[in-house]
Amino acid sequence: MNQDHQINLFPTHKHMSQQSNIKAPAVAGYFYPADRRYLERNMVNALEREKEQIDRHRVSGTIIGGIVPHAGISYCSSQAVHFFELARRSQQPFDTVVIAHPNHYGYGPAMSVDGHEFWETPMGMAAVDTEFMDALNLPVSASAQQQEHSAEVIVPWIQYFIPGPPRIVPVNIRRQDPTHACLLAEKVYRANKHLKRNLLFVASTDFSHFLSPAKASCLDELVINEILAKNKEGMVQTILKKEISVCGYGPVMALMAYAEMIDPAYTATILRKGHSGEVSPSDKVVSYVSMLFTAPGI
Repeated sequence: MNQDHQINLFPTHKHMSQQSNIKAPAVAGYFYPADRRYLERNMVNALEREKEQIDRHRVSGTIIGGIVPHAGISYCSSQAVHFFELARRSQQPFDTVVIAHPNHYGYGPAMSVDGHEFWETPMGMAAVDTEFMDALNLPVSASAQQQEHSAEVIVPWIQYFIPGPPRIVPVNIRRQDPTHACLLAEKVYRANKHLKRNLLFVASTDFSHFLSPAKASCLDELVINEILAKNKEGMVQTILKKEISVCGYGPVMALMAYAEMIDPAYTATILRKGHSGEVSPSDKVVSYVSMLFTAPGI
């Protein structure tokens, strides 16, 4: 099964707002349950299942952001829950979460925001930090988000795990290259120099697609090693040279560039690796990795 284009496994979303300032969910009932109770149950089950491993993490320093998978919650919750539970436990007062994510369908400009004031999910309304969004001075494109799942699936995790909850700023990256990744990092950094948000930067991506678990793990390791070495150029070169199907390497580059601006001594830490075959046995899997980026000197 293509974990990035899943069949309707969950109850359909029954309440779709028509208000122009609210983005209605595009993939509720497909990538995650459209019923709040079922969605929360998935998250709680993931937390209970992973709690022992999460308890082993020793987070030091200030959380800058991290890498989170965006497949259906049935497949990648074991990885995603590590990041969001650690963000919750940190007790950092996050005001705004930037969600840098890839564009799977090719609609819209090279980079864009969608212009809505709220994103609706089964968890309720997630407010967009419109002041921060405007400060990024990016094109507005509703079409870029029309079918896109890679930001939407992150939002319920934020709503459930992070107190507040914070406002969101989804940024759609269609053109994934060092120029656009570094441009986004610079825009986020400069905007926050002025607005002074307690910011969390999430890079949304899955790793290798539709390979054997062994092959996916081998290729993923090449990419992860470059991330751990803080070598964003090396990461891109490795992905392109080896044709590794990391669908959101642009957001990962942007996160690495942003973390470097915050503190060149930042640390990237692997939280949890896995793949879809652990949930639905197959010889062709999609792999998922969650990572935490922290700064020691803040």
